[in-house]
Amino acid sequence: MVSDVRGFKCSTEDVQQKHAEAIKLDAEAGVKKVARVVGSTPLAGFQIKRISRDVENYTSENFETLEEAESHLDSDRSDDRQSTPARALS
Repeated sequence: MVSDVRGFKCSTEDVQQKHAEAIKLDAEAGVKKVARVVGSTPLAGFQIKRISRDVENYTSENFETLEEAESHLDSDRSDDRQSTPARALS
């Protein structure tokens, strides 16, 4: 799943709790891998990634562009296809 949070700003504790609940619902629905588009100012994306670390079987990575995020997800679809690995933001 691609999650575009380029316009998201760091949030309060209440909003962080809502994010945690939404991430858990995603995981329960079968979402296992998320590529998060954070743009050139990734601070809010890092906040969401921190929240998601406690969710079992849920992997997320931050990327600067939509193209990098999609490439990351596409790289797992087929071992036969050659693609350039996306550069994840730590």
